[in-house]
Amino acid sequence: MTPVTSLQAVRSYWLKLSGLKDPQPLVFKEPKLTGVQAVPDGSGEYQYKLTYAAASTTPDVARRLQYIVYWSEEGDDGWIDFSPLKTGATSMTISGDLPAAELTLTVYAFDPKTKQYVYARPVKYDFSNAARPLKAA
Repeated sequence: MTPVTSLQAVRSYWLKLSGLKDPQPLVFKEPKLTGVQAVPDGSGEYQYKLTYAAASTTPDVARRLQYIVYWSEEGDDGWIDFSPLKTGATSMTISGDLPAAELTLTVYAFDPKTKQYVYARPVKYDFSNAARPLKAA
């Protein structure tokens, strides 16, 4: 399901219904995760480069956006973890300390100036082969 914070039509509907003026135009789009690539770290382990679409096409906004990626594992022993914040970039490298399992990854973008945020639809990746994570069906 698309996050409601990224849908201009939904925002416009609620503003019209409430009679409020739009104090800050919505300048975001969904920061979709476009790839996960294993990167050898030199010790026989891997780090992972996560690539995602920019959440704004406006250059000034794109430079200040802060991104974070959350990942979780489902099940009885499920857990959640997240990356450090990354400003103005469309990729980040995270530690390879991930379980050999199917994980759900979600990219969030935050604008510190307007305090608006948006997130992408969660995407599942299978990390059972550490050297070759695959998008799960």
